[in-house]
Amino acid sequence: MERKINSALLLGIIFVAMNLRSPITSVGPLVGIISEKLSLSGGQTGLITTIPLMAFAIISPIAPKLANKWTIEKTIFGALIVLVLGMFLRAIPQLTFLFLGTTLLGSAIAICNVLIPGLVKKEFPHQSGLVTGIYSVSMNLTGAIASGISIPLVRKIGLDWNVALGLWSILALTAFICWLPQLKRQDKGVQEMVSQENTSIWTSTLAWSVTLFMGIQSFIFYVLVAWLPEMLVGKGLSTIQAGGMLSLLQMTLLPIIFIVPIIAEKRPD
Repeated sequence: MERKINSALLLGIIFVAMNLRSPITSVGPLVGIISEKLSLSGGQTGLITTIPLMAFAIISPIAPKLANKWTIEKTIFGALIVLVLGMFLRAIPQLTFLFLGTTLLGSAIAICNVLIPGLVKKEFPHQSGLVTGIYSVSMNLTGAIASGISIPLVRKIGLDWNVALGLWSILALTAFICWLPQLKRQDKGVQEMVSQENTSIWTSTLAWSVTLFMGIQSFIFYVLVAWLPEMLVGKGLSTIQAGGMLSLLQMTLLPIIFIVPIIAEKRPD
C-alpha cells in the first residue's frame, strides 16, 4: 500500500530546493558589476563563482556524517541557518564579507544537495520519481528566475548589486520557517540510512563512473552559469539580454528534469 504524502515535508523540501541554485545563478549576470564596484582583479572575480564549487567538493563528503550524528532533518535545519547567515554577509558590500558569505552559503547548499535526494527516497518510496521531479523543477525554476531578474533589479529598478543579491535571503528565511516542523520528527530510519557500513567505493567502477559523470556535467553547468552572461556581453548583447539568455538556458531543462525521474522510477534499471 502506498504511503500518504507528507505535505509538510514536501513543502519543506520544495522551499529548500528553491535555495539550492538561486544564490549561485543570481551572481553570474552581476559578476561584471561586482568586479567594477569593488575594483576586483580577474582572480578575485573568478573566486566569486568558484568558492561555492570548492565548498561543494570539501563539504559534501562530510554531510552524511553530520546527518548520522544529528539526523538528516536537524542537519538540513542547521544548513539553512548557515545559508541565511551567508546570504546576509554576502549582501555587505565589502570584499571580505562577499567571500565569507559566499563560502558559508556554498557550504550550506553542499549539505542540502547531498541530503535532500536521500531523504526523498526514504520518505517517499512510492512517489520518489514524482517528488524528485517536483524538487528538481523547484530548484531549477528558481535558479532560472534568479538569473533573469538580477540585472533588471540593478539596471531597471536601481538597486545596488548587494541589495539585489540580499533579496534572495527572504526565500532562504522562508525555507527556514517551512523546515521547522521537521525538527519534531524522530525517525530512526533516516539516521540508519546514512550510517551504512563502509564499503570499498574507491575500487568500485560504478562509483568512479558516476563521480566522473556528475563531475563533468556539473563542471559544464556551473561554468555556463558563471561566465555565459559575461561572454554574451562581450559579443555585444546587453547585460539584460545576457541574463535572459542564461535564464532561458535553465528554463529549457524543466520539462526534462520533471519527466525523467518519473520514467526512471517505473523502469527496472
